[in-house]
Amino acid sequence: MGGLFIGLDNPPPHELTFEIALAYNNGLLSKRSTSSKEGIVQSTFLGSVKKWVEKILSSSLEFQEFSTYIKSGRWPTEDCGRRASTLLSWYVQWYNVPSPFEVKRAFDKINAVITPSSVPLLHLVFPRTDVTALCEINRVAFCSRG
Repeated sequence: MGGLFIGLDNPPPHELTFEIALAYNNGLLSKRSTSSKEGIVQSTFLGSVKKWVEKILSSSLEFQEFSTYIKSGRWPTEDCGRRASTLLSWYVQWYNVPSPFEVKRAFDKINAVITPSSVPLLHLVFPRTDVTALCEINRVAFCSRG
């Protein structure tokens, strides 16, 4: 059975390493970590890199590709190039975007409630998903409703 094995011969992907560093730093900041108060990596550096990654993702992602993915579950084709597929996968992973099926199921329930923005309700349904992605999901769903 294949899976993700992380060891000396098989290092983790860079984005996973960065997510682990961010989680470690957040643990230190929220005092959930029992280790020393000083982190392995300075929190200002991690915060700066996090902002840089988010800026790259928000300026590079073709939101038409995201819209297609959320509405239909279709991934970008090879006609769009590998870049579109790679950026979409990074965006989905970075912001912890739920599957299109889960989004559709949530909007089927949310549509019964008349509200100008579904973001607060989406946040209740998907608490681990970043607000940036929830706003984009709301925009995609709102455009398809109207």
